[in-house]
Amino acid sequence: MEYIRFRVWDNNLEEYFLWDDSVKFNSYHDLVEDGFTDAVVLEQYTGVSDANNVSIYMNDIVKLYDECYNSFGDPVTISKTGVIIFHSGAFWIKTTTGDEPLHAFYENTLVIGNIHQNGDLIEEN
Repeated sequence: MEYIRFRVWDNNLEEYFLWDDSVKFNSYHDLVEDGFTDAVVLEQYTGVSDANNVSIYMNDIVKLYDECYNSFGDPVTISKTGVIIFHSGAFWIKTTTGDEPLHAFYENTLVIGNIHQNGDLIEEN
């Protein structure tokens, strides 16, 4: 059984740390107690990895691709970029053409960045 994992983006330091990093966890706990929750963004692990076995977290930017054939029978790869979100009790890939369920496509995704460090990748849609 997979346990729930988190990573935390620190808006002040502009870096990630894992939830089990005890030094920064204490800092996060202090921030929450003091009401400074805008200083950090808590991101949950989705429970799945991409095609390269990279763990997929909320707010990751992924490239979703699908191999199919055109009307001439030639192989074609269709791809689009999206952000991992959570709604309606599930993780989704939010793209400009709509939301795709992550559980149906995770084997056809590649993590290419995250919204904090690579926001410009979202504009490529």
